[in-house]
This record gives sequence, structure tokens and C-alpha cells, in this order.
Amino acid sequence: MMSLVSSWRPVDNTMEGGGWRATQRIASARHDPVAEPEASLLAELDRIILKREVRTLFQPIFDLRSKRVFGYEALSRGPDASPLRMPDQLFATARKHHRLFALEYICREIAIGQFLQMDAREWLFLNVDPLTLMDPGFRDGTTMKTLQREDLSCSRVVIELTEHTQIGDMEGLKKAVDHYRNIGFAIALDDLSSGYSNLQLMAELRPEYIKLDIYFTRQLADDHVARAFVRTIANLARHLGCAIIAEGIESPEILCEVEKLGLDFAQGYLLGEPSTNPNKHIPENIAVDFPCSANQNTVHTVNISLLLHHAVTCTPEDSSETLLQMFQKDTGLLAVPVVENGRSIGMVRREPLLRRFSIPFGHDLYARKSVHDLMWKDPLIVSADTPIETVSAQVTRRPHEHMYAPVIVESGHDYVGMVFVHDLLEYITQHRIEQAMNANPLTHLPGNIVIEQEVSQRLTMPGTFVLCYIDLDNFKAFNDRYSYNRGDAMLRMLADIIKQTLSHGDFAGHIGGDDFIVILEQRDGWEDALHAIMHAFRNRSRTLYDLADMENGYIISRNRSGEIRKFPLASLSIGAVPCSHERFPSHLEAAEVASELKCKAKKVDGNRLEIDRRMYQSTDSGPDPESARGR
Repeated sequence: MMSLVSSWRPVDNTMEGGGWRATQRIASARHDPVAEPEASLLAELDRIILKREVRTLFQPIFDLRSKRVFGYEALSRGPDASPLRMPDQLFATARKHHRLFALEYICREIAIGQFLQMDAREWLFLNVDPLTLMDPGFRDGTTMKTLQREDLSCSRVVIELTEHTQIGDMEGLKKAVDHYRNIGFAIALDDLSSGYSNLQLMAELRPEYIKLDIYFTRQLADDHVARAFVRTIANLARHLGCAIIAEGIESPEILCEVEKLGLDFAQGYLLGEPSTNPNKHIPENIAVDFPCSANQNTVHTVNISLLLHHAVTCTPEDSSETLLQMFQKDTGLLAVPVVENGRSIGMVRREPLLRRFSIPFGHDLYARKSVHDLMWKDPLIVSADTPIETVSAQVTRRPHEHMYAPVIVESGHDYVGMVFVHDLLEYITQHRIEQAMNANPLTHLPGNIVIEQEVSQRLTMPGTFVLCYIDLDNFKAFNDRYSYNRGDAMLRMLADIIKQTLSHGDFAGHIGGDDFIVILEQRDGWEDALHAIMHAFRNRSRTLYDLADMENGYIISRNRSGEIRKFPLASLSIGAVPCSHERFPSHLEAAEVASELKCKAKKVDGNRLEIDRRMYQSTDSGPDPESARGR
């Protein structure tokens, strides 16, 4: 990581022109006596700075929703044959001898130049020490001049604040961050929860990006405490408007856990090593079978495989003594599945086995018995595609003594792993808390955040779904005429109709006001579901009108200009667009098309459905007298 401090200054307090007078000063400066090895390192550092022999490597950062490169972090190294080739040694030596300001200026210049040579269109992440951001020598515009000279917009650069220095002046740092953010830079906070980093920095600075410390990332696959911590940080970050980048992705298991937690971005050797020619795509062996692609936003459509853990197994012929030694060696081991010819036939649980051996003469009684003799022969075994909610219901119906026993998971009758009840209940609880926090208080449907996540998640999956934008026509006039009580009743009625009409795997959300989102799996009859919603709303909404208005077929109210006029009875305008990841790179483009179709439908009085036909073709069954089918 690069880091800048203010202890060392070039002669004229600038970083440009004049044949690099700063580095000339280095060559002529008188240093305090140091040990010979240290003096050699210092001489090597001065040579690197004078000759600008810094190597820059770039490591890709991937967007886990689109599965595309989002940006590149610039990482500086010394020359290959140099004792300062590794970054830790290079920057530690520069810090010790007050050369960081000069060294890191060179690093930034070289990084910017090489980034442009890559012809990349993504973001560039540049590491900067927080103290540097507040230093006048940094804030004199030299970095901006470099960007302008190289024709790179600051709107494509992320200043990544490193964590090598304790922050004493939080107010000063906030002002500096605001200054660079106003210019156009984005801000990232590196190594959250390591060094001097803390939650105060995240809350005070509100960075656009937060990099999760490698310490936590590497434990995600094996440590439920680490997963709980990261889940908490992720929830806090979302409420602060920060995206999380998980560093240290070095195995498919870790990447899977990162996806389960719904983190936004990932970086690590599994996805791409630092290089002068970095990966521009997720490696084929990862992209072909991405670890976790289940929908995480609607619990009923999330399969139990999302929480799967690969556990050690045993055979029915193994001795109980062997199992005892396994439990004694690993104090965190709760249970061991018993597998025979690939199939699960039972489970040995920690506490019952230890109780057997703890009684008088227990070891003599049970040590020679086989696992088959002592195993629990009736554990809960579920298929990998079972919804999480279904498994949760099965767990809670078990006898109390078995309530917290792990669940065995199979795929096609073959054992694939276990799910711990703690993880299952924690996931469901957290999901419901998030849903409640993001739900519309009137209809209790998911709000904008969950809607965006749902669309983004589905766009990463194979196949096609239908995004539907539903708008309630003439609702303002109705609300003004009958007051908010009946207006609220109409919104709740529409929400109930939508929920009652949808099938398994579909999704409904409430954007706000009289706007709703419905996501339908593309299957035969999906259009009929939308017509059913319009038909049911037409019939049931009429009960909210006074009889005279019903007979007239209109209400009298004021428009937005205050003029009195007649308004038709409430109806629905729906824009429907089939979506796939090949067609739309993000939820924004899909929502824009759905909104355009909805606006087109609103130009016609009464219920109206407009379907985008550029991707989807079906037979036109003719107009419906109650709900015209816009084509």
C-alpha cells in the first residue's frame, strides 16, 4: 500500500518541474549515521526515487452482481532484483527515512500513466495515507495536474485511504475528504477493522467504498463469528450508503460466502493476481460455475444450499473410539455425518457420544463398538434445492433434544454437506430484520433497496424474467376526494391482490406512493397473471367509491393546477419487459425500459398493459374489454 506523510518536503514544496529538485535534495542530504545494512537500503531507495524505477501492477476488482470488472487497484513494487522489491519493505524504508512523500508521488504518476496505457474504462484505485490528504503539499493540485496532463478524469479515480497512521484530527480529515469528493473523486476506506480503522471512520467519512480486511475474509468459510461480524458491517454499510469490497478472495469457498452475505465487490488471487496485464474477465473456471447464484432477497426462493458447509464424514464401520478422538481433537466439531456409498444413513453428534464415554466404564463399553451401533439413525435430511423457510419449519418441529442438531443436505440422494441450525436461524432472522427495515410501512412490501437487489441478482442468473412496473392511475384525485384513509385502503388492497396473484418464485415490491414492481418468472401464462391483477383491482376497488360516483363512472376533484375537473375511476397502467443478463447490464437499464412502457400505457384511459416485444414474442389474443393489451 502507498502512504504519504508530511515529515519530508521537497525544497520548493512542489512535486513538478525543475528537473525534480526534490530528488536532487535526496542525493545531497546529510543523514544520521545508520547501520551498514540500513544505509544500503536507504541508498537503494534514493536510487529508486531518482531513477523512477517503481513497478506498477494492477489487480482487478469485480462487481459480483454483473460479474464484470469494476476497477483496478494500483499496487507499487520495487525493481525485481532490488532488496526493496516487495511493497512492505519499500514503503517501510521510505517511512523510516522520511521519503514517503517523494516515493508515493512517483508511484501515483507511474500508476496513472500505465493505467491509461491499458485503455481501461473502469475505475482506478489509488492508495493515499489519510495524513497526506490533509497535507498542503498534497493539496496544492499536483495530482490533479497529473490527471489533467494524462487526460484522465478524476471522476474515474478512487482515493483509497490506507490504515498505517492513527487519525488525530477527524474534523480535518472530514474536510479534506469533502474537498476531494467535491472535485469529483470517490473515497474508499481500506482494511476496515484493522490497524487504526474503526467504525467511527466509516460513520464520519461515509466513504463510497469500504474494503473489508483480509483477516475477516479469509475466515468466512470456516468461522461463523467472522460471518456474523461481516454481516453486521455489511448491514451498517448499506444504511450509510457504502459499498463493500471483499479483499483476499483466494478460494471458491470464500467467494461463495461473500456472495451469500450479499457483498458488492470482490478482489483477490482467485479472481486475478496483480499484473501489468490484469484479468479483464472472471476466470473461466470460476465464471462457468459461479459458487452461489441463488436469489438471496426472497427467503422462499432461496435454497438451503446457500448455507451449505462441507464437513468431515465417517463410515458406519468406523470405530466409536475414532469418532471420540475426532471430537476431542476439534472442540468446535458438533456432528459427523455417517455416509455409506455416497448416501447419508445417520449422524454421530458430539454431546451424546461424549456422555456415553464419560460414564463409569464408558470407554470399556463403547470404544470397540462401530459407528453404526451408536449413530443417530433419524437425522433431518433435506434436498439441496429445498427452500430455506421449509427447512426452518422442519427444524422447529423436531423434538427439543434434537432441535439444534445440524441438517444433512443431499443432492440426488448423494451426501453434499451439512447446515448448522445457528446459521439457518441467523440468516432468516437477519433477512426478516432487513425486510422489515426496508419494507413499505403501509403495504409491508419490500422497498427500493430490496427491489434493486432483487433485479440485480436475477440479472446475474441464466434465463429470463419479466420486470413489471405497475402505476395506479388517478390515485391523487381519489385520495383528495376521499381523504388518506380510503387512499391507504386502496394501496393496501392493490398490494394484497398482487401478493395473492403471484406464484412461487415471483416477487412484489412497493417503490412508494402508487408505484409497484412485480417480477414474474417467464413461464406460460405470465401475461394472464397481470390481467388477473387488473381484473381483480377493477372489481374490488369499486367498493371504495361512493355509490353516486360509481354510477357516474367518475369523481370530481382538483387537478395539480387547482382546477376542478372530472377524473375516471382508478385503473392500472403496467409496463412489462422481459429481462436477461445478456440484454441489460444492470437494474437501471431494465427499470428505465419498464418505466417507458408504463408511461405509454398511462396515455390510454382504463387498465392498460404494454409489453416490450423486442425480445419476447407471443400470440396476440386480441383486446380484453376490461384490460386492453398494449402491443
